[in-house]
Amino acid sequence: MKGFGLCESRDRVVQLLGGPLRSGEVGISYSDENAFVPSADQQALIQYHWTACLRAAEANARPAYDGCLLRLASFEPHERGVTLHTGPTTYSAYTAAQALAAAGRDRPDPIGTAIIVETADDCVLVGRRSARVAHNPGRYFGFGGLCDPTMDRNTSGHIDLFLSAARELCEESGMDVEPRGLLCVGLFYDLVNPHPELCFSTQLQWTARQCFERMRLEPAEVDSIEAVPIGSLRDFLRRREPQICETFVAELSAYLELRRC
Repeated sequence: MKGFGLCESRDRVVQLLGGPLRSGEVGISYSDENAFVPSADQQALIQYHWTACLRAAEANARPAYDGCLLRLASFEPHERGVTLHTGPTTYSAYTAAQALAAAGRDRPDPIGTAIIVETADDCVLVGRRSARVAHNPGRYFGFGGLCDPTMDRNTSGHIDLFLSAARELCEESGMDVEPRGLLCVGLFYDLVNPHPELCFSTQLQWTARQCFERMRLEPAEVDSIEAVPIGSLRDFLRRREPQICETFVAELSAYLELRRC
């Protein structure tokens, strides 16, 4: 998608849709007609960036594979929530997203998920990304990743972004949460690493200390975790903003607005 009216934006992250939304209020339609189909010159650009990505992955001893991702073609707010109109794209296409966006081209736009984890003693768990990851190495983030439409399906066989967010949290931290218990904070668009991202929040029954005892961090993804008191989050954002992923700054700010903190 070229669009969503983002071409004229000077922001690094744009909030496209606000929350809160629950699982039954976020619908997904999927069609191959919404696929990202690159032209010949776009494919050459993708191949160039994908080859560079593979070389960087090898140099940093991290895995890289070209998987199927879920593309956001458009979205349709309505009185019952929102419907996301989606189709297939690939990770290799996403590696060229910045170059495609800079050229004013259509974009692969894989949907990402992020999850803000709130503990029973009113802290938010903030992760620091591994120095080995491809995007935002060493910066503060929550938990999340890109939706895999072959994996992130519910028992009815439908693509489920709430399930995708819960899966990413489990893979990166070892903590299981009930997908239907998540709350969607909003839909954001990252103009730095061009792609849309749904942000969720969850409230755990454990204190921060109990979470640390339960965690099994994935070192290839997450280097460390901090527990930031919710009352101190705005100060954390102010002091650490250059070290925080741009999308996470916007998402935490929206989360605090929903909580009226």
